Amino acid sequence: MYLPMNSPARPRLPGLILDLDGTIYLGNEPIPGAPETVAWLQGEGYRVVFATNNLERRQDMTARLSGMGVEVQEDDILHAPLAMWILLEQEVPGAKLFVIGLPCLRDQLAEAFVLTDDPEQAQAVVVSFDDAFNFQQLVTAFRALRRGARFFATNADPTWPTPQGELPDSGALIAALEVCSGRKLEGIAGKPSPWIGRAALARLGLRPEDTWIVGDSLASDIGMGRDLGLTTVLVLTGVTSRSALQDSPWRPDHTLERLSDLPALLPKVQAPSA
Repeated sequence: MYLPMNSPARPRLPGLILDLDGTIYLGNEPIPGAPETVAWLQGEGYRVVFATNNLERRQDMTARLSGMGVEVQEDDILHAPLAMWILLEQEVPGAKLFVIGLPCLRDQLAEAFVLTDDPEQAQAVVVSFDDAFNFQQLVTAFRALRRGARFFATNADPTWPTPQGELPDSGALIAALEVCSGRKLEGIAGKPSPWIGRAALARLGLRPEDTWIVGDSLASDIGMGRDLGLTTVLVLTGVTSRSALQDSPWRPDHTLERLSDLPALLPKVQAPSA
């Protein structure tokens, strides 16, 4: 579902994995300076990909970014449905799925898997953000898990940033299912799991030590970056405040007020040898 870059040569500049929500935009509004910064990075020759727990189709995200002045190829976006597809193909190929999630996630997974609302048929439960979550979904997932269905999630973020403030994310639904079913989540496809990070590195064609990740979430962006050996940069335009940073077990290599501060930081780094 994604194509690696073809050039075998290593660039002189580090590659960049950029988060979207809270880093490039909030809702449908770009964060001031972010589109211009991405354009600058691309113009200076940095390889840039985007890693997000967003559930929209990649063509829709590409169109949204284009409307903000950020021009990207669809294959440069690595998102949670793609990571989930990779995980499921490896862990439970051909499984019937009960999916808690937005219609866009269900539609994308239905391209490769059979979806069911029957807890007796479901071989895996997939949990994600769902603003229409209801008690019947909880019951169906509970019964499927009690009879042994596998248990996966696109992400485990407790909240996600919006222009109106944070909202509950899939972590809240995972917690409810773990409590009632007695089961523990078996795998996360999106950040901070390595599934999406490895896909981003493959797209860049770079080693972890030659790659930076920039995002607003300590657990998702900085946590994944630390686990993969990337240089980590936290921006304070999303879910993380300076006070939260002080008490966090995840320590970024760099902390910036916003993405537009990144260009001033990059020249200080020794470029990888040819």
